[in-house]
Amino acid sequence: MKNLKSLASFEFWQKFGKCLMVVIAVMPAAGLMISIGNSLALIAPTNTTWVQITNLIAQLGWGFLNNLHLLFALAIGGSWAKEKAGGAFAAGISFILINLITGNFYGVQVADVNDATSKAVVHNIFGGTMRVADYFVNVLNQPALNMGVFVGIIAGFVGATAYNKYYNYRKLPDILTFFNGKRFVPFVVILRSTIVGLIMAIFWPLVQSAINGFGQWLANSQNTAPILAPFLYGTLERLLLPFGLHHMLTIPMNYTQLGGTYFIQTGAQAGKAMLGQDPLWLAWVTDLIHLKAGDPSKYHHTYQYTLQHWTPARFKVGQMIGSSGILMGMTVAMYRNVDPDKKKKYKSMFISAAAATFLTGVTEPLEYMFMFAAVPLYVVYAIIQGCAFAMADIVHLRVHSFGNIELLTRTPMAIRAGLGIDVINFVWVTILFGLITYFIANFMIQKMNLATAGRNGNYDSEEVDEAIHANNGDANTSVDSQIVQIINLLGGQDNIDDVDACMTRLRVTVKDAELVGGENDWKKAGALGLVVKGHGVQAVYGPKADGLKSDIQDLLDSGACIPVVDFSKKEEVAAPENTFKGITENVLSVADGEIIPIDQVNDPVFSGKMMGDGFAVNPSDGNVYSPVAGVVTSVFPTKHAYGLLTDEGLEVLVHIGIDTVSLNGIPFSPKVTDGQRVEAGDLLAVVDLDALDAAGKEKSIIVVFTNAAEVKSVTLENTGKQPAKTLAAKVEI
Repeated sequence: MKNLKSLASFEFWQKFGKCLMVVIAVMPAAGLMISIGNSLALIAPTNTTWVQITNLIAQLGWGFLNNLHLLFALAIGGSWAKEKAGGAFAAGISFILINLITGNFYGVQVADVNDATSKAVVHNIFGGTMRVADYFVNVLNQPALNMGVFVGIIAGFVGATAYNKYYNYRKLPDILTFFNGKRFVPFVVILRSTIVGLIMAIFWPLVQSAINGFGQWLANSQNTAPILAPFLYGTLERLLLPFGLHHMLTIPMNYTQLGGTYFIQTGAQAGKAMLGQDPLWLAWVTDLIHLKAGDPSKYHHTYQYTLQHWTPARFKVGQMIGSSGILMGMTVAMYRNVDPDKKKKYKSMFISAAAATFLTGVTEPLEYMFMFAAVPLYVVYAIIQGCAFAMADIVHLRVHSFGNIELLTRTPMAIRAGLGIDVINFVWVTILFGLITYFIANFMIQKMNLATAGRNGNYDSEEVDEAIHANNGDANTSVDSQIVQIINLLGGQDNIDDVDACMTRLRVTVKDAELVGGENDWKKAGALGLVVKGHGVQAVYGPKADGLKSDIQDLLDSGACIPVVDFSKKEEVAAPENTFKGITENVLSVADGEIIPIDQVNDPVFSGKMMGDGFAVNPSDGNVYSPVAGVVTSVFPTKHAYGLLTDEGLEVLVHIGIDTVSLNGIPFSPKVTDGQRVEAGDLLAVVDLDALDAAGKEKSIIVVFTNAAEVKSVTLENTGKQPAKTLAAKVEI
């Protein structure tokens, strides 16, 4: 039940949308490659070498779009997992296995999948017949059920969730200890992928069959269901896009007799049957041109009959209105609602995505920006798209193309065929739907606070952020930058040997400790305290220390010129004024053992209360319990420290051992995760105390109240040997 609630939460869909942004951020580039390749080909369409070169450019873009299922698997696996590389690798394994199982479950041969004319069939377990070429695709040279990007999304979650749960698994018997930890993850992925693959192999054909049956009804609906049929087609075609099933509608409509059958009437090909909307439109327009240019006394009646009897673009023109108008309105609405401080960053992304969509008709670069992150908006968008398709039964819109580049090349043909009014209708209908979409989307985004791209937490991938930071380096290398000040206090970038951090302090190895700044200057840079031992420097910054470490490393790696800071002209960071709440929090002991005042801890950072006041426990066993009720704000990657936040706002750090960050998490087994709610006395972690002894580390478990400015007083209620969960202190805030 808890998992179902998390799936429905805003936080889940916000995080999901951010995962997808990893792929979406490069989709405009793919669309533009297609556009550029197709445009350049028009310069010399009869030059074979030139056409091959331009086709290669276009295929670079199609190579990306044709493998979206795999890219989404890797993106979700890498973004959702606690470690990107491990999550992406696990997702890749799951993707391969699920696809392999769904194809081999039916004994399908890859040769039959690759041959569109093959009449090979298989039967599902419900007795239904499935033509291999209609139900299966070639994925990494293996037959697989055609599930589109849906299989990538599933595989991404299978891999990431397996990694997050089992990357630290250590319960195998001694003979199998080699497979503990991350090496155990592939076994879990194989098991889960097998189960998921079998479920999809059994039930997915039913979904696909329903789509195929619906497509056949649509093809015969012009007389039985005018307006309704194209509306349903257009709406469902977009709603099926997230699952990759829209092709089950579009491909039969565009390239088979489901989209219509037309017999050519003029020219050398007279009498030849053309199947589907795409070839039918070209043949139909060519006949209209020939008939219109012929002797009116002979061909006028035939021309009028041909003009009125067929509507080959009935299930296509709505898509053109969508890419030329609806999505342009959607783009303007989304960009208008981007966070003000991020508009400059997102401007180029929106422009390139819109240009690719407008020119080529490839809509995914824009649709994936809000498809999952703003589901209500996508549903309304699909309905608007259906209305655009329905317009083909209201006004003449007998034009057909893939994007506006192709439309420009076909417009002269359409005019010569007597379809000038249709072109004009297409222009005003497109503009109308663009305006309607803009006003609806803008209203929904603001009213429902939707997380479209660039707002409300749905921000671009880290790679794009890094590129933008690189292009705007001046802000990062200002003398007022905290990172620049810290690097100066460490003696400059040439004096830094290694940068690391634990949960509360920067841990830096320097070449010459004499060049390290004094504690007063460090406090001007926001530090709470400083410890220098030999070549080791520990600057206390509280829970943000790990983030500072990453920022310092990024700036050092960037090669940027770091200015010199004159600390004699800087004032110490003033402590913020605070009004105490008058609330007292009860804090429990975190373990069985001896409770001692924090000033007796054998570490100057803690004993000097640089992080804040608190207490410590010298434990007698390895169970570590939560001292308060609240939310787990962070589990440090090395699992030796845990951040908690109570409902009243008290920030609590539970730090297991002294200088245990260097053990890389080996003796620690967390029992909570980030964002989890705990009650006072719940088990936080289990620590191997013998392993700490063997490593020569002190075992004291320190409890610190890190928002010191908001703590009025800390009173120890019990000291000495006490059982876990005993009242240890009262904290007034």
